[in-house]
Amino acid sequence: MTSAVQLKTVGDNRLPALVLVHGWGHCAAVWQPLVELLEDHFCIHLLDLPGYADHLSDDQSGAQNWQLQSLLESFYGLPIEPAIWCGWSLGGMLATLYAERYPDQVSSLVTIASNGVFTQRHDWPNAMPSADFKAFQQALADNSISTLSRFLSLVCQGADSARTDFRFLKSCLGGASSDTLMLSLDLLNQLDTRAAISRLTMPQLHIFGAQDALVPVTASEALTGLNPACDIEIIADAGHALLLSHREKIAENLKSRVSN
Repeated sequence: MTSAVQLKTVGDNRLPALVLVHGWGHCAAVWQPLVELLEDHFCIHLLDLPGYADHLSDDQSGAQNWQLQSLLESFYGLPIEPAIWCGWSLGGMLATLYAERYPDQVSSLVTIASNGVFTQRHDWPNAMPSADFKAFQQALADNSISTLSRFLSLVCQGADSARTDFRFLKSCLGGASSDTLMLSLDLLNQLDTRAAISRLTMPQLHIFGAQDALVPVTASEALTGLNPACDIEIIADAGHALLLSHREKIAENLKSRVSN
């Protein structure tokens, strides 16, 4: 049976392995500017989450494929050797939970603009207000085109390259159906990586943008409280799309993980 998670591999398989997991709304093409900086240093495995690759059939983007256990098992079933796992936003949360479930498969974890939980909870105020998230869900259901455009503006906000990043991210929205967008948004709201972060023993680096409009930078301090051994980096002039606006810095961070 074909996995609902699609895999594309770039680079020499004799090089250290790096897995990249995209965020909500975008396909794996979002990593291309970063891949160009890394392909001579890594064998890069790009994952397309269920329903986000434009060549998927309908049965590969259904609700069963957006259950957390199903996703993590799909990751494990891919032909990927132990690797550095890096994810952006939703992708970072999934990579964190995968590292907890299959620690022998993850040599180092890097998350980019990922929170412990995406929406506020009574014991985690450093997140998006629940009312804002629910309003976004409703707006997406009512008019996905205008809502996605507003979402991209928020993603790019805070960086000097916001206009350029917006145009590129718009090209990476892919052909995800409204069902896929809603299913993946529901999962984003459910995920909780806090216990995983506190228990992980492999090197972990969590990178935040100080101007992020979706993940408050104050979450960085809260993550440090979960696991004092984890590394935190805050990029002052970056928003949520720092994998684009600060890709050189991200690339250097990833290359430094090889020796960790």
